[in-house]
Amino acid sequence: MRPEHLEQAVFDRWGRQCVVCGRTVEEWLETNSGARNQDKLSFHHVNGDDTDHRVENVIPLCQSCHVHIHKVDEPPYRVWHRQLPIEHRHAWNEYHHEYYEGPRLAREEAVNQFGDEGGIPESVKYLKHEREDFDPDEFEAPDVDLLPDDHTGDDCDASDQANDDDADCDEDNNSAS
Repeated sequence: MRPEHLEQAVFDRWGRQCVVCGRTVEEWLETNSGARNQDKLSFHHVNGDDTDHRVENVIPLCQSCHVHIHKVDEPPYRVWHRQLPIEHRHAWNEYHHEYYEGPRLAREEAVNQFGDEGGIPESVKYLKHEREDFDPDEFEAPDVDLLPDDHTGDDCDASDQANDDDADCDEDNNSAS
């Protein structure tokens, strides 16, 4: 289970939708198209460290975008993909490597280089079934500030762990970092 106070802080910072495609849990649970195996947004640790619960390091994603951030070095995933350590980037298969093999970028550098690249997320194919009158050709990414704010008190640190018997700082086991 992920800590409730972390979840609320992340949603206050980033919103209750996928940062990449804008999908919400309610949208995919209310459609009859396809199987529904997940009933909440995944929390992605931008720097790959699943013990770093700073709000600026944890972003909410739908499962589709979460998988693509780890595997694909192209818009709209590149700005997040290039911030991961190489050991957290994976190939789709042994013959087709789409991931970036260069050095990890800092958030500001990644946003400056790739923040306005655009791109259409793969998960848009689901939005056609989840939103009434949705036109994929008119897709607009969620409007979120990609550069970190100063949220020094919004993390799950050692004092929180001591006060919460270590249980609140465990990350949800259903989603990868």
